[in-house]
Amino acid sequence: MQTAKQKLKRAAPWLFLLLVLAGLAAVRGLAANYEIGYEIMNGDFQNYNPVRHLLAGQIPYRDFTVYLGAGELYSVGGLLLVLGNSFGRSMFATNFCTWFYFELLVLAVCLVVIGTARAARAAALALCSVFFAYVQGANLPFAGQVNTLLSYAAANGNSARMMRSAALTLAVLVILLGLHFCQQDTSRRLLAPAVLVPFAAGFFVPWSNDMGGAAYISIALGYGLYLIRLYRGSIGKIVVQTLRYIVTSVVGLGVSVLLISWGHPLAWLRQTRGTSAYQTWYYGNTLSDRVCSVADLHWPGAAVFCLAAALAFAIGIFVCRSKRSAVLAAGGFALTLGMVLWNLLYGMVSASNNGPTGGAAALAPYVPEKALKLYKQAEYDGKYTDFAVMGHCELALLRAACTEQAPFAAVRGVSEGLEHRLENAVRETASLPALLDALTTVRYPRARMRRLAMDAALGYTAQTPALPPYLHLLGARKEALPLLGETALPLSHSLARLARENETCAQMAAAQSRASDLGALCRAKPEPMGGIYRQKIIFLTN
Repeated sequence: MQTAKQKLKRAAPWLFLLLVLAGLAAVRGLAANYEIGYEIMNGDFQNYNPVRHLLAGQIPYRDFTVYLGAGELYSVGGLLLVLGNSFGRSMFATNFCTWFYFELLVLAVCLVVIGTARAARAAALALCSVFFAYVQGANLPFAGQVNTLLSYAAANGNSARMMRSAALTLAVLVILLGLHFCQQDTSRRLLAPAVLVPFAAGFFVPWSNDMGGAAYISIALGYGLYLIRLYRGSIGKIVVQTLRYIVTSVVGLGVSVLLISWGHPLAWLRQTRGTSAYQTWYYGNTLSDRVCSVADLHWPGAAVFCLAAALAFAIGIFVCRSKRSAVLAAGGFALTLGMVLWNLLYGMVSASNNGPTGGAAALAPYVPEKALKLYKQAEYDGKYTDFAVMGHCELALLRAACTEQAPFAAVRGVSEGLEHRLENAVRETASLPALLDALTTVRYPRARMRRLAMDAALGYTAQTPALPPYLHLLGARKEALPLLGETALPLSHSLARLARENETCAQMAAAQSRASDLGALCRAKPEPMGGIYRQKIIFLTN
């Protein structure tokens, strides 16, 4: 048995490593506060919204939607409990977690590849320091290529990719480090693998709506290969251990769900099952944009590399001489296979044809029945945006602007030579996603570049008013109209009337009209120009 002093001595190097990595992540979090996007789908508000509900005392899954899974919710929420609850602090917290979980992924990879704890810690610290230097703008070799890859790890985005993927990283680390610290304790040496592995696999499933499942499958397969190596031809023992794995993992899942949902597991189940139904409706994607089956997978280089690595680790489970090396190989197998399964599952659970309903019908649990009928009618009438068409139209406007000299010099938000970067990207790319990929770096987040491209397409300059100088009334109750007579800004349901108020109002009305006309053209059923000038006020009756 180890004494408390011995346990602390063994844990000290790991604690020191985590402290250093947390320090680097804190710098990344502070840097993020200098770049706050205000686009509704840019992720900043999206990531903070469930956290503010949590910190207000509302019950997750029952009282509010936990879109990205419990991992992002409780990681950010836990930090804000210490730092204070505000949107600005949430920017720090989300970006801190993003980089810190990336560092933990690096540590997990070093552990399974190198094998020895001391060397793995040193390698992880060295690699994380180098990656940190890259994202902080250090002039290092291959900075452009490396930063392109690191943008997925360093940027939060609107889907918290690195925080979601941490389900697999944390499960593997908990298992490997748990086994590492238990190996000296003979009383727990036999118990640990049989309990720790399945319990951790099940416990981290709710961490992410997609990576949780991928992590469970990959860890289960890795554990299964290890059992085959361990028991060879003893089918009975393998079956017994498999059944024990299933039962223990279900217990782990149950404990996790009870904790994260505050004792409301059915609410978690209903919401998790329904997540896929409204993905396409919300983000405006079509089935052609989604991976709905293995046949739809394009097999990018990263996926092929991970599959090849998974195969190598699978072989390693059987050829390694020691059980310890086989365990590490199983961990590497889970890490590499899980990343491929994650991308596949993400596409499948995000497809519009997944689940019992899709489109506007998926809103049924969240909006009143009368509002739902209006959404369904609008969907039927084709009043939703076809984002593939939107991308072509936006790129066409940008290409048309390139006929002028310095076409984007006056665009709102342009600085540090971004106008040249944008022009080069417009000339060299053939789709809007490719354009945004070319523009996005660690320094220039995708949300900002998406906003810049749209401003350029619509001709919004620095002279375009930042805030509306008027109130454009779209609908109201007739009995409430007198309450609007004391507004400080001009108010009317007629955009033409508002445009005549003053020059600033005229500029904003023209800008609003351009955006409206582009939106009308890019609907599933396109509409003519000028609709915003013809639309009538909607009077609510009940």
